[in-house]
Amino acid sequence: MACTSRMEECERVVDVAVVGGGLSGLTVVHRLGSKCSWVLVEGSSRLGGRLKNSESGVDLGGAWIWPEFGQRKIAELLRELNIGTFRQPDDESSTRIAGGAYKAIEELAKKLPQDRIVMNFDVTSCAKEKREQGEDRELVKISSSSGQSVLARRVVFAAPPRILISRVQFDPPLSNSRRRAMEECRTWMAGVTKVALEYDKRVYDGSTHGDKLIALTFFALAPRDLKEEELARLCVEQLRGHWKMMGLQQDSSALQKFKRVTVQRWPEEELISDEIDPQQIHPHPTPFPPLARSDWDGKLLFASTEADLESPGVMEGAVGAALRVCKELGY
Repeated sequence: MACTSRMEECERVVDVAVVGGGLSGLTVVHRLGSKCSWVLVEGSSRLGGRLKNSESGVDLGGAWIWPEFGQRKIAELLRELNIGTFRQPDDESSTRIAGGAYKAIEELAKKLPQDRIVMNFDVTSCAKEKREQGEDRELVKISSSSGQSVLARRVVFAAPPRILISRVQFDPPLSNSRRRAMEECRTWMAGVTKVALEYDKRVYDGSTHGDKLIALTFFALAPRDLKEEELARLCVEQLRGHWKMMGLQQDSSALQKFKRVTVQRWPEEELISDEIDPQQIHPHPTPFPPLARSDWDGKLLFASTEADLESPGVMEGAVGAALRVCKELGY
């Protein structure tokens, strides 16, 4: 993805600045299209946020859609992007994305003007800026740790609330209710180390979709100094014990014959997690209305999955929050 590394001075002021290049932020600018001027800034060197695939396409972050729970917004977006889905082989209640969830990020990014996406723009301050002359007497200025800045009429934050409130200095301060909500909001995936084991052949019935890729993934709590090979061994041993306890007849020795292990340590992603030494994997968050409310008289809007009022913490929530914000913006 040939995104720029610096903000070009092609526009002195944009209508909307979007902070965060995950599923929610990309959905916002996808919907904005050419209806207004916008720029998207991403603090890291890659797009996707909590969506990430291994080299072979195994989901290392968000992965599932649950149609039975009315998760239609993400399904509609995937249809629009011509991305297929399939039922989870061992769980008919859940759906997976063909090619991995990161496929949605790739397809969204392809449709966007690359000079409007600025990478490595780690927002550290957000302030109102008053002007004595001109049409816009009050704008919002976001600045990065490297000294870059963007002026916008409105700003959409599409990043984990808990990270925003700890890393971004707001001037004037956000409302007390919003600050408390952001501080108390758990970030889904923040404490998870995801372990993916890939195999040459099936290790249990229904373990793959069309025999294209065979993999087992584990959600783990793992010390930072635990090596990948040891972590994989522990995951296999735990699953073998689980099979034995359930009285399953599969040959558990096949579990040890994986060809590749990929480990994604989300607690080490500083723009996603503040859980340095997680002690538990927290459940998906529940809807919390203060996270969805705008601030600064509508100049600041919030679109991360945690800010969704129906399906927070999952891909459906990321898309839902983005659509809500676009409606609030009037686009």
